[in-house]
Amino acid sequence: MSGDQPARERSLRRIQRQLGETLLWPGITTALRECAAQNALLHAAPAMRAVADLGSCHAGPFLVSYVLWILDDAQRRGIRHLYFLARDGQILLDIARRIQSADRRKYKIELHYLHASRRAWFAPSVNGWQRDLLERILDEDAGGFSASSAARRLGFPDLEAMLACWPQLTEAAAGWQQRSQLIDSLLDTVSKDAAARHFQVLRHEMLEYLEQQGLTASATDWAIVDLGWRGRMQESLARCLAGEAAAGSTSRGYYLALLENPHWPAGKHAAHCLWPGNKHGVLAELPGPATLIELLCQADHGSTTGYARDAEGCLQPVFTPEIEAPLADWGWATYRAAVLAFTDALIAACKLTPASKLPPQELSRCAFLFCRELFRYPPPAIAQCFASMPFSDSADHDDCKAVAAPASLLDSLLWALTLGKRAAPPINPRLWPIGSIARCGHPLPLSLFVALKSAMERLGLTRRCELP
Repeated sequence: MSGDQPARERSLRRIQRQLGETLLWPGITTALRECAAQNALLHAAPAMRAVADLGSCHAGPFLVSYVLWILDDAQRRGIRHLYFLARDGQILLDIARRIQSADRRKYKIELHYLHASRRAWFAPSVNGWQRDLLERILDEDAGGFSASSAARRLGFPDLEAMLACWPQLTEAAAGWQQRSQLIDSLLDTVSKDAAARHFQVLRHEMLEYLEQQGLTASATDWAIVDLGWRGRMQESLARCLAGEAAAGSTSRGYYLALLENPHWPAGKHAAHCLWPGNKHGVLAELPGPATLIELLCQADHGSTTGYARDAEGCLQPVFTPEIEAPLADWGWATYRAAVLAFTDALIAACKLTPASKLPPQELSRCAFLFCRELFRYPPPAIAQCFASMPFSDSADHDDCKAVAAPASLLDSLLWALTLGKRAAPPINPRLWPIGSIARCGHPLPLSLFVALKSAMERLGLTRRCELP
């Protein structure tokens, strides 16, 4: 991908100007050169080379910086067990294992993978029958209210199963057009005892699964790892554990950032963020929603729907029907291997030792700047590659579409010339407009946008980027 090399070099110069000389920078540049050269040798097809470059030269530095910060901070706090939550945590765990295997003397931490999801954990955590808790658990998906999705959030396979368990809801079900109507029906017609019996069964299964993984209410030297953004998985876990610990449960979570303050139950709970702050903080500097970051951490298995016993009586995760074929065809295995190749190259280039002290602020800024460059100033081939990645924006991962639909050439030029201020954007602005103009069929609009935007920032004509 020689055509993208100049754009990548300009991107690195932008990052270095803002990051300055740091402990990691020489190793990062060395690793990036090695990975880019290796990708050119391994992948003759331009599309697959773009997938590999996305993993090693763009997502890799961002994700590795995040994981290094987690490991360093957990070691400093005396945390002995890190539980990476599915699905976002799968690739983060792979990175952590590579880093740890390079020198176990530095990171004396046990690494685990927990199969978890909103659907699998929200319902077991219901410990009361009140409106505010139901509103948080039944928070709507991006596509709006769905009674079937709400039933799954409440721990049922589908709407029919919920109505079979609570038949008194059947008459009202036809009138459910929004979440508040469903919650009214639940509180008016389902008794607290009937609800408690249902959720208690789910909670028992979840707690047994957690115990199998070594996580119990009495343990205090552990933390979960996720991307963010509301801390609701940790909330749900804390509520489940709270009923098992006489003195109140404890929990810790590691995140990139949280957009709101979690609602902890009684006990000692903490959230540690690479980018502290809220929705007005560092995430506001990224040109797109947090969904874009999650796409860099997709997994090779479906979403966890709950737990079921295997032939030996142990609880195992149950997944949604496989819809991963489009992601496999896109090149996910190549992307994952490229991220790990960058991890190995950085470890070798930096020669990290037990005595290495990586400043937290350096890791925070490095992660942010590489993330921002990918989403705001991507090379054309990388933008096309990422924009075509299949993803699902439903809680149950039961559909699949590209990150960004192609825009027309004319709309893309107008959008680029107005620096995204065009009154009627040609695509859904909730996701990634830059990806849509990258897929317009011509590289000019994206190259023009990147050149204009970076020049204005360099000349001080736009608001200065707020670094973590």
